[in-house]
Amino acid sequence: MAIILHATPLTNQELTLLIDRVRNNLADVPEEMLESVVVYESLKRANQLVSQLVMADLTTPAYQRECIIAVGSLYAYQSYTALAARRLGNVPESAAATMANLQAVARALMHPVGDTPIKPDLTQNDEWISTLKPCVAIKGNSTLDLPIQLDPVYR
Repeated sequence: MAIILHATPLTNQELTLLIDRVRNNLADVPEEMLESVVVYESLKRANQLVSQLVMADLTTPAYQRECIIAVGSLYAYQSYTALAARRLGNVPESAAATMANLQAVARALMHPVGDTPIKPDLTQNDEWISTLKPCVAIKGNSTLDLPIQLDPVYR
């Protein structure tokens, strides 16, 4: 049985260094509506998700950081829209399009390095397992290597 190694989560210090990158992705969000603590918590959630879904042998640390930034940007924007809805009574007009764009970017980055297909909401798609055909691999001697001897009845 093959062992799948998932990516190692980033440290808290490494996540702190990514806050500005997320803020750059969300340049249209007013800074007072999205505090650094919220961005950091979004990055922590993204770090957990990415380390669960991304396989270590298919990615580099730099690519893993890009995945975390993309997912963290999505989570931070979700927090912003929830806060905007509470404070202002509605979400910005462009929220749906921005959310769809952030989801698409995060999914596009994570799809090629994941061990299972990823749904648009960035969760694992376990339904694909039911479509797989069973197979068996056996290591060792095979009876097929033995000479075939037919019974006298079939000669």
